Amino acid sequence: MRSFNPSQKKVCIIGAGPLGLSAAYYLSLNSGDSLDICILDASPNPGGLASSHHLTNGKIIEAFYHHVFTTDIDFIELSRELGVFGHMCFARASVGHYYNDKLYSLGGPRDVLTTDLLSLPNRLRFLIVSAFLKTGINKLFQGQTAMQGCKRFYGEEITERIWKPLLEGKFSEYQDFVPMSWLASRVRDRSMRLGYMEGSFDLFYNALFKACALNNVKSNYSYRVHSIRVGVDKVFVDDHPYDACLSTVGPVVEQNLGIDCVNCEFMYLGAICVVYELDENPQIPYWTNYCDPTSPVMAVINHRELDSSYSFGKFYPVYSAAYLTPGSQLYSLTDHDLIQLFFLPVQKIGRFSANSSSLRFNCATVYRSRYAQPLINPEVNLPPIVSFEGPLYRASMHSIYPNDRGQNYAVALGKRMAGKMAADLAS
Repeated sequence: MRSFNPSQKKVCIIGAGPLGLSAAYYLSLNSGDSLDICILDASPNPGGLASSHHLTNGKIIEAFYHHVFTTDIDFIELSRELGVFGHMCFARASVGHYYNDKLYSLGGPRDVLTTDLLSLPNRLRFLIVSAFLKTGINKLFQGQTAMQGCKRFYGEEITERIWKPLLEGKFSEYQDFVPMSWLASRVRDRSMRLGYMEGSFDLFYNALFKACALNNVKSNYSYRVHSIRVGVDKVFVDDHPYDACLSTVGPVVEQNLGIDCVNCEFMYLGAICVVYELDENPQIPYWTNYCDPTSPVMAVINHRELDSSYSFGKFYPVYSAAYLTPGSQLYSLTDHDLIQLFFLPVQKIGRFSANSSSLRFNCATVYRSRYAQPLINPEVNLPPIVSFEGPLYRASMHSIYPNDRGQNYAVALGKRMAGKMAADLAS
């Protein structure tokens, strides 16, 4: 723990999600005792959207079904630094695709080659195009929406049976705002094996919080910021002066705090995720794309297919999730109604034992988020928001275009912002 330096410059970080905590960690790690850093967050605990869920048997899992890829180098590197990588497990993940009342397996090349979802030529085309997109070539996608790009590269059948229902299920009427570069980055980053942390990613964020505290980073949780005002060389957060401030809360919240963005449009999808506790295995893949236009649910996630630990006993947690456009009527439904509605897909695709008449759940919890997925496409005036100029710095999940929001890119962006702020403050 460092000693107090009266000449320290004061730095404020708003938001204790993966980005804010990572920025605080790297900033404190590389600045010696020259900075007095504090974190402010409206939630009672660190982690932001990467929050956890407590099962009734005491086990802790993710509230929003997070996992990492083997390609998530920044997250993996930081977990090693924090000493929690030993709790990380990687497993091959099974993937299902529910389309036209039938569940198909698309977990790997062998599944794709043998599926009757696609014709044989298109099975090969799907694998070849996906391998091509993994090279990270983005210059071919200029000016193309995801749907246009899919038709161009994958062709009509693959687009109609796989990508179109997925894009419509997630983005609804906003699908034309989704660029092909975003979808290509999703294909590029995905790995066959997925990583999860035994005891949930809470272990990671608690370790990151403790590492920040050891570096004299102060934190104030359950604190809601009301205003941000930028002066000549200071930022005033609720009238408290700071030499630099990093806001990670995103442009919608920032506007409410007094920070304007001229000529910018902001669009977000919300999310609802229901966590069910079953006492029998529904025998479905880890991840199932649920492509049923009559249901709001777009994914059913069978946690035990990824984490098969015996410590769960006869508990089988299953997620049922949907993305919501701003005007969705689902926002007005009660938890009870959502629990019933979101369980229908689980019953439809799940299998039950001979001693049961149907799948049943013992407990269910609803999680909601108004700002779960930003829509970003600079070509239609939906730009990424990031500012590297002090004294107010801005970065959020709205800043990582063309990549998707996720823990790895949050850590990478936090490290990047910390390096820039440290250099500016030192000069």
